[in-house]
Amino acid sequence: MRYLGTLPLGPAAGNSVGIYGLVAVPERRRLYCSNLHTPWLTIIDTAARRLTGCLALEKFEQRGLMEMARHPRSGRIYVANERKNCLYVVDPAAGRLETVLDTPAEPHYIDFDERTGRIFVSCGGDGCLLVLDSRHRRLKTVPAGRQPWGVAVDPLRRRLYAVCQGENALWQFHLDSLEAAAGPAPLGKMPRCLAIDPATGRVFVAHRRERRLLVFDPSRPTPIASPATGWDAIGVTMDFRYRRVYVVNRMGELEEEIGQPATVSVIDAERLETVRHVPVGKISHYLALDGPFAYVANEDSLDVSVLDRERMEEVARIGNLGQTVDGIEVHPRNGRLYIPSHLTDEVIVADPAAGKVVARPKVGSWPSGVGIDGSRGRVYVSNMDNGTLTVLRDSDHSTAGEIGLGVGTNKVHRLWSRVAVDERRGRVFVTLTRFNGVAVIDSQSGRVVHRVRLGEENPDEQSAYVRVFEFSLCVDAGSGFAWALNGHRALLAAVDPESGKVAASISLSNLELPLERRFSPFSVLAAHPARRRLYVYNWIVSTETGRVTGSIPRETGTGVTAVDEARDLLYVHGLRGLAVLRADDLRQVDFLPLEPEPGGEPSELRALYALDPLRKRVYAVRHIMLSSNQLEVYEAPA
Repeated sequence: MRYLGTLPLGPAAGNSVGIYGLVAVPERRRLYCSNLHTPWLTIIDTAARRLTGCLALEKFEQRGLMEMARHPRSGRIYVANERKNCLYVVDPAAGRLETVLDTPAEPHYIDFDERTGRIFVSCGGDGCLLVLDSRHRRLKTVPAGRQPWGVAVDPLRRRLYAVCQGENALWQFHLDSLEAAAGPAPLGKMPRCLAIDPATGRVFVAHRRERRLLVFDPSRPTPIASPATGWDAIGVTMDFRYRRVYVVNRMGELEEEIGQPATVSVIDAERLETVRHVPVGKISHYLALDGPFAYVANEDSLDVSVLDRERMEEVARIGNLGQTVDGIEVHPRNGRLYIPSHLTDEVIVADPAAGKVVARPKVGSWPSGVGIDGSRGRVYVSNMDNGTLTVLRDSDHSTAGEIGLGVGTNKVHRLWSRVAVDERRGRVFVTLTRFNGVAVIDSQSGRVVHRVRLGEENPDEQSAYVRVFEFSLCVDAGSGFAWALNGHRALLAAVDPESGKVAASISLSNLELPLERRFSPFSVLAAHPARRRLYVYNWIVSTETGRVTGSIPRETGTGVTAVDEARDLLYVHGLRGLAVLRADDLRQVDFLPLEPEPGGEPSELRALYALDPLRKRVYAVRHIMLSSNQLEVYEAPA
């Protein structure tokens, strides 16, 4: 396949994905933010309120960048990488990575003793606190129970505290001798972070699974107060100027990730009472103070909330920090590309003929699937958080309507919702991930005519999906059936849109399925109506008999991205790139070598492809774009 060029997707030169920790550098008017899924720090100009650059910490993709803190004496920024077991030391004045320090397993929180310059790092995997001097020489590792996470220094009273999540306890040490100062104090469910009030020495501990902040007096082993917070509390920040404590509640008021705003609980540090809960972005973690403002990093809305520090209300949002993409859909008539970007709640519309993005219409929360009805001029976008389907006009990309799918939220972690369109019969199909079914929609009226359940509901706990089990969907134009694949249950089912019933159900549980994330660029199901075949992962299924009739060699690829019926070709994605096979004998006729990210972790970075057979174009884009925020264009084989 001949390379033809690139198409910039914007808005940034690179992507910040999974924005997590943040620290303020007031003298430079900068915020530095860590990212869970990209190996750099995002740098924000707080005066202009915009992205100003990125600082690379790794050459290739590396997950696990989480907590970060700034040394009060040196001004250096320390960033923990819990998967690589290291600390990155960044000099913000010089704008460079200064060094990388090895740590015990799973470093998390970092705090400092301003008097001596010592550095304390909680290392959850090894159950200890790492102690370094200001020149980064290792002084000691202090045993601190099971899974210590939060760590905080009280320099005035010479105390060191650690929150042990594994045993729900607060540990206290003498700061100078590092000997235990008191026995572990019991905490609530899943404690995580803490802060110290320098005026009183009180300790504030937040919990991820309780709606309360426990307050301890340093001389007492039991809490003296428990003001209310939201759900899934992570970051705790002491504001000495206004005598308040701020708790960032990752999921706000609800107990699941379905698009509601996160909140910041504002607690009076004198009365130890909750004043209010301030809504911010989606899935938030930490708050940083900087002059008249406070900043909150919002992971799922991929932006930073700006709060007026005195009034404690949101006054601005710093966006355009990046995006992720979940697929590409080609308009069959005009060749435009529709790319859902779930962290920015929009669809990127790119025009290859113009060589640019022509629109970014906002849709619902967490868009994941796109289907196009070219004859009616409609684009359908599934919004997982809302459980809705946004309908866009393809002429000007304005919203023509929104269809409720009737099952509440459609979101289950890692089970993306997909859309397929049967133009000839006027039907739109949407996978209902939590319901474990398919919605059948009449495109003329916009009405849901059937909700077809494929089996028992899917569990909505994130722990159920340690590996990736994508929902996939396609239409067999010959029969009009919609075929849905639930990888979690290894079940392939055909839905009859007229009767609203399951016409066939095929268990794949006895097959070897490539279910790991690195094998699955989301699309693992495709139909070849002329040959009466389905391609499920690398297996070939007859739509007539419902039986497996063969397989594509695993080394060639693990899923069919597209079928070119006119040329009888299959486009098969694999770890090394995209192979083009003849459908009759599976002989390879072309190959596009395109690794997700050379040298990186293929478990996280996936290349996505789309075929435009009419214009003989192949498009490739990375799910998380590290080196550049662009789509690549190739000429398809004749």
